[in-house]
Amino acid sequence: MEENASNINLKEIKSNTISGFLWNSIDQGGNYVIHFLFGIFTVRILDPEDYGLFGLISIFIALSVVFIDSGLGTVLIQRKNTNNSDFDTVFWFNVVVGIILFLIFFLLAPLISKFYNEPKIINLIRVISLLFLLISLSSTFNTFLTKNLEFKKLALINLSNSFFFGTTTLTYAILGFKYWSLVYGYISAGIITLILNFLFSSWKPKLYFSIGKFKNMYKDSIYLFIQNIINTFTNNLNKVIIGKRFNTITLGFYDRSNQLELYFSKTFGLIINKTILPNLIELNDNNNLLRNSFKIILNIITFISFFIASLLFINSKEIIIILFTEKWLLSAKYFNILMISAGFYPLIYLYRNILLIKNQNRNLLIIELRNFIIYLILIISASFYSVELILWAQNLYVLILMIFYSNNIKKTIQLNYIEQINVFLKSIYIIFISVALCLILKNFLNFNVFLNLIIISIIFIFLVIIFSEILKNQAYLEIKQILINYLNAIFKLNLKL
Repeated sequence: MEENASNINLKEIKSNTISGFLWNSIDQGGNYVIHFLFGIFTVRILDPEDYGLFGLISIFIALSVVFIDSGLGTVLIQRKNTNNSDFDTVFWFNVVVGIILFLIFFLLAPLISKFYNEPKIINLIRVISLLFLLISLSSTFNTFLTKNLEFKKLALINLSNSFFFGTTTLTYAILGFKYWSLVYGYISAGIITLILNFLFSSWKPKLYFSIGKFKNMYKDSIYLFIQNIINTFTNNLNKVIIGKRFNTITLGFYDRSNQLELYFSKTFGLIINKTILPNLIELNDNNNLLRNSFKIILNIITFISFFIASLLFINSKEIIIILFTEKWLLSAKYFNILMISAGFYPLIYLYRNILLIKNQNRNLLIIELRNFIIYLILIISASFYSVELILWAQNLYVLILMIFYSNNIKKTIQLNYIEQINVFLKSIYIIFISVALCLILKNFLNFNVFLNLIIISIIFIFLVIIFSEILKNQAYLEIKQILINYLNAIFKLNLKL
């Protein structure tokens, strides 16, 4: 009886996870396409220096988002029993923090400018600080929708955000506003996100704040908060060092290559975050079911992640030239190096979610503290030589991060290293073979960038499919079955595996 119930639960969880994954894929994939299309035109108008100037202040935007939420949003999602008063309390905390951050950065703008020796960013910082107020008002609505698995509404909100950012940025870029176009794009996107979050959420904030509820939530969120601060510093440290150690033009080249890599890793990671945590949180007390679910999901995500990352890796030069023109050619070199470890990022998101489900907030903090120290040593050491060495140091850091997370997964859900490596290798060995063959073949191609991209991409996809069919790769077959099921459901077909 218990075994039947577990099988039913596993099927339901798998179905909910796939459904959520698809809606989040539409959300994140749509955002990617919109940002991508508008970005192609914008990057052709703006110069590397424009992106470099904005890159100097991006860390302050990222840190402000972390301070506003302080990990409380994740705690609300983690907890099984929450009510409107919990959301009211978090909302007013966010608003107060948003106001404080706005005032701090408005006043400290000249000091930040002096640190970078770049007077142009004083007014940039003061205007972009308005975004902190918008985020603080919007954040809790977004948490409420995520908590209630309102993925369709979240998709519409995020797609609208991307559209308004893209249209505003491109319009101002055409009008000659240079780096200011990026600032105005963020502000307009923040306004539309706030409006839609308010309209779509069935919860509306009341003038209520409970100190008791806040203390109760904050004791659980403090580890997440510190961890997110560390993550934000880690993710933006390269920009700070390149901007300080080299120049804004070099930072602009790096920023575009890094942004392109983030379109893949962050988009995929956000899909996992929004799908895995809400759907698997109910398995917190059932280790066997959680472990089995994790292995299934790990197998599928590993295959998809490395398939896409590898496709981008083998075509990195062609992608940069086609999208950004040859004036951004240096970004192709950076992008190629970044994509070597990009396939691991979605796995790291997945591992973190499992630890969050098991309420391992303290362990996550210890992992991040240890990793941050290692990252700091690697990046600062590499910065004395070249940007390329900084990127190789980043790749090394990702591998170290995977080892630490694997160790904690082993302890948390009793999935040993051999099992983890086995799932991993089963999913990617076919992809690695296909990449190697494509790189060899690429040396003999001498067409224009468009033809090279098309030919290599087709050959790579063909090789992966053929090898997967011949060798009966489990991850590939699972993905194929999922696609067939959805095609049958949508178009009323009768396709079979």
